[in-house]
Parts: sequence; C-alpha cells; structure tokens
Amino acid sequence: MRLMTFSHFAQFGSIRMLCLGVWIRSDACRFRLMQGAIDPAADPSKHDLSIFACDLLAKLDATIIRVTDGYESFRFSDIAQALYDFTWGDFCDRFIEAAKADFDSPRRAGTLAAMDFTIGRVLKLLHPYTPFITEELWTGLGFGAQSLMETPWPVPCSAARSPAPTPSIPQFPKPATCARPTTFPRINVSPGSSLLRSAG
Repeated sequence: MRLMTFSHFAQFGSIRMLCLGVWIRSDACRFRLMQGAIDPAADPSKHDLSIFACDLLAKLDATIIRVTDGYESFRFSDIAQALYDFTWGDFCDRFIEAAKADFDSPRRAGTLAAMDFTIGRVLKLLHPYTPFITEELWTGLGFGAQSLMETPWPVPCSAARSPAPTPSIPQFPKPATCARPTTFPRINVSPGSSLLRSAG
C-alpha cells in the first residue's frame, strides 16, 4: 500500500502532502500547543460547541468517508486532494481563524476538544502518505506512546457533533495565498516548469 502511495506522489504531484505534514507541525499544531497540552481522549460531544466547530466536525466526517472510499478503490489522487482541502482549507484557513474568538469565552473547552479530536484523526488519515512524519507527530504531540499504526482507523462519528441543528454559516472567500498547484494544468503549464522561463 505504501509503495503504491509513494509512487503516486510523482504521478499526481502529491508531494505537497509531505510538505503539508511538516506545515501542520510548524503552524497549526504549534498554535494548538500554545493553548495547553493536547487531550488525546478529547470528546467534543461533551462540550458546548460553536457553529464553526460543528461545521468542522461534519466536514471531518465527510472527509473520513471520502478518504476511506479512496483507499478501498485505490484512488490515491482523490485521497490526497480530500486531505489537502480539509486540512488546509477547512481546518487551518477557516476553523482556526474563527476559533481564536472562542479562547476567551465559555466555549474554549469545546473548541480545544474539537481541535484535538480533528488533529488526531487527520494524522491517522494522513499516515499512509507520510508515515514517518505522522508517527513522530503522534507521539510528539502527546496522543500516546502506542504506535499510530496500531490505533483504529477513524470512522464517522456524528456523536461528536452538537445535537442541536447546525445553522448555515457563511462561506469565507479563500485567501490569495490558497492558490494551489492544481492551477497549472488549466493554463497548460507543467508543475515543474519555471514561470519566468516560460514567460521569457
């Protein structure tokens, strides 16, 4: 499985997933650790959650389903895109920014629980792509001494969401920094090409 996955790095340009694993540690997880130690047994269902946390957990469920189906169908490019979109877009770009307002409110505990719950499951989903990085993050962040490979595969967990219906929330425009390498094929530029050289 891992040999096939790494072969798809070159085929689909998914080497960005490796960079994503490093990025998670240096930014999102570092930001989380600034709020205190991670709770490996975090259960968001035991807390009052914001609409942003409920939305995040609903999207996490959808991502787990999509990634699991991708592995079962050997659609590795779909897996990479699903993890990339959720981790970078839904979790880092949107949820973390919205969550900052909750750290000084009664919903602080619920927000941190949602973050811990999500980070742990993202590491499991990402593990077949970047096994050494995710294994290091798993133990380094305090999720446990047990190897990540020995933990159960994540499954959708609707109980993690608030029982109250989640109101629709506005879709924030994507920042300019969210431009992806997937733009290149649309303008007939190879991912390995130099734009400056092409322009010349």
